[in-house]
Formats: sequence, C-alpha cells, structure tokens
Amino acid sequence: MGFLANTWYLGPFAEWRLRPGVMDKAMPDPSWEEVAERLWMAWTRQPPPAITVGRVKYHRYCFCPQPSTWQQFPKGALREFRLNGMRGIIDLRDIDMQAELDWFTAEFGPLLGRVGERLGGPADLRWGMVGLDND
Repeated sequence: MGFLANTWYLGPFAEWRLRPGVMDKAMPDPSWEEVAERLWMAWTRQPPPAITVGRVKYHRYCFCPQPSTWQQFPKGALREFRLNGMRGIIDLRDIDMQAELDWFTAEFGPLLGRVGERLGGPADLRWGMVGLDND
C-alpha cells in the first residue's frame, strides 16, 4: 500500500486531528509566519487527508521540521525526498526513533506549544513518513 506524492518527509512530526473548518478559522493569525519559517506545514490549498473516528471526521494536519532549521539533529538517514532527486537505498534499521522524537520536542517544543494554543490542544508527536502533492 502506498501513494505517490511530490514531497516526502521521514522522521518525527507533530499531528493535530482537527474537524473540518477549524484550521480555516485559525490560519488568518499572522503569527503563522513564524511557524512556516521553522516547520513544514504538510498540506497545500486543500485540507490534508481525513479520517473518521467514531463517526466524526477529522483532517490530519502534520507539521515537520524544515531541514534548513535543523540544529544538532541525530545522525541518521536522509529525511526529505523529492521524486526528481531521490536515488539509491536508505536503510532504516539503525534509526533511533525515540532520540529523534526527543530532539524534535527539545528543538520545536515551545513553537509546537504555541500552535497547540491556537488549535485547541497539544499535538500527538509521531515518527513516520508524511507525503503531499505540491498543487
């Protein structure tokens, strides 16, 4: 199972599951510019993928660290892939996911906290792959 996207990110990320329309109300805030400078907001003009939990629809809004802002990142595999530049093999067995989640929390915790204030609660911190079409 998989899907084709123009941009992939592999590593720690923050996810908010929001009901339709919640992000639209939060986005006009000019403080999102600071967020966009440090975190890749993994959706475009359309809302991100939706899931249904107990008959309630949520969109999965994911925030990933912008590679240009990484400081003291744990050693490991390449994290950002693009279809026009990805070549070779990446072995994921040696990635210390907990160390990367700890780094992500230390590096972006205060910023994620401010995002959570705007979105009504804290993020779920996860490690995995996030992809989107750049439309």
